[in-house]
Amino acid sequence: MISNACLDELRRRARRPVPGSPLDGAGAAPSPGVVDVTDAGIEAVAGRLETDAALARLPYEFRVAVVLRDLCDLDYAEIGRVLDIPPGTVRSRIARGRAQLADLLGNPATSPDRPTTSP
Repeated sequence: MISNACLDELRRRARRPVPGSPLDGAGAAPSPGVVDVTDAGIEAVAGRLETDAALARLPYEFRVAVVLRDLCDLDYAEIGRVLDIPPGTVRSRIARGRAQLADLLGNPATSPDRPTTSP
């Protein structure tokens, strides 16, 4: 669907080097086919896989709103047009989706719908 198309586009963009960036061949970045096996690289991949798995567990209406906003960088009005829903509904779906995502990732204190408590 729409979220899959956005994710596919992000993957395509990630495979293309940006001119002038250290990854365009002018810097000391690894060449294509070389895997970053540093601790930071492994943690980044593990974090992305965990995030992708948590996104997959969100209800569809929340997942698509969060993906369109946070990954595809669409504004609320654009998302409303794509999904054929009012901007207020877009906002609530994004807020609820982010809250559920925070819970799934083990960060319940960062979820906006929950008050923070001090010990």
